[in-house]
Amino acid sequence: MSLMDAISIASAVLTLIGVVIAIVEARRARIASVGAKQAAEAAREASLRSAAVLDLNSTIKALSEIKSLHRAGVLDVLPARYEALRHSVTSLRQMKLLAEPHIQKSMQSLVSRLAGIERLIDQGVSVDIFLAQVPKLNSQITRSMDDMHAVLVNIAHSEVKND
Repeated sequence: MSLMDAISIASAVLTLIGVVIAIVEARRARIASVGAKQAAEAAREASLRSAAVLDLNSTIKALSEIKSLHRAGVLDVLPARYEALRHSVTSLRQMKLLAEPHIQKSMQSLVSRLAGIERLIDQGVSVDIFLAQVPKLNSQITRSMDDMHAVLVNIAHSEVKND
């Protein structure tokens, strides 16, 4: 075997080793890339869950405040509160995490209830007539609060399960 043959064989072996190393490194990079992508998706999902929990908690607090305003018969500020809350709930309904039919139904029910109460006030109902309806209205609001709280707990627990 000549020196040139030996160099050619050594070169071929080194090239083969280089190709194997490149393949191994490419595979490691691919695995790392997939892991990074999964971590980024998990972080995104956690961020969306956190935002949903905060938004649902704000909705529940706003509903509680509305119940208090009902009891006080403060009709002049209620329509603006209903409208703001309807917009907030409508935005929540667009979240992928809240796309389940029973959640959508609960949220649509809340939007309808708020719109109905707002119409009642806009029609010029007297404070006395409104106060007579407060127990029924607040019962409906409480039901909505319970629905929103159940959704909030469900989302908060799903975050814990996925970690």
